[in-house]
Amino acid sequence: MIINKETPCVSELMLGGTLYIAEAIAGEKAKEDAYSKVKRLIMAHMNDREKLSEKTQISA
Repeated sequence: MIINKETPCVSELMLGGTLYIAEAIAGEKAKEDAYSKVKRLIMAHMNDREKLSEKTQISA
């Protein structure tokens, strides 16, 4: 995925009566975007057998 270092990603979330606005811009030294990093981390650990909680377990 191509990293756009010029255009910020803006997210808005309304909680109660408050509007929260978050703006994210890729760092100068970034080699991958958040989507690619999360996907890479998931793929790298998908065969790990560590039990995190009862709710995260999937029946085979």
